[in-house]
Amino acid sequence: MKIAIEAQRIFRTRKHGMDFVALEMIRELQKIDTVNEYRIYVKPDQDRCLQETPNFKIVELSAFGYPMWEQWSLPRAIEAWKPDILHCTSNTAPLYTTAKLVITLHDIIFLEKGHEAGATNKSFYQKLGKYYRRLNVPSVLKKASKIITVSKFEQKRITEALHLPADKLIAVYNGFSSHFYPRENDSVVAERYKLPERY
Repeated sequence: MKIAIEAQRIFRTRKHGMDFVALEMIRELQKIDTVNEYRIYVKPDQDRCLQETPNFKIVELSAFGYPMWEQWSLPRAIEAWKPDILHCTSNTAPLYTTAKLVITLHDIIFLEKGHEAGATNKSFYQKLGKYYRRLNVPSVLKKASKIITVSKFEQKRITEALHLPADKLIAVYNGFSSHFYPRENDSVVAERYKLPERY
């Protein structure tokens, strides 16, 4: 099977939460899947934090701005390769794609009342991002074969708010990097943060 993964921003130096989720997911897939053929679509940037493996190829696509990358550069690359599945990892997706579409929708806070596009953000870039998500998400969710979200709580909220069929949306909890580990002694953490020993 040919699987395309959109991970546009994972090479940027100042990563956000969704970037880390996509990056760690791909790294774990590289460990467990040596059969399927993957292409990871990214925007060129300075932090080359992911390496290719025999069945994981990194494809760098350039464009001015997130919407142009997602609506112009990515669909053209998908059309040329013709994957079976396109997984978009950060809430939005191309409005047109020939591949079966899977979207990770982390939350819908940008669609909720009281969070009108740009209302709580200061920068012009953030305001544009909110407008883009508000326009894009309802349309691409209708076209998606599957929608992944990060918890049962978000699954319920999204299903109710957007009136989606229950079987279209699944909850897949975020994983975490192997450098996180259980602490043997809670008192070290409790002392550092002035917490009760059993928090």
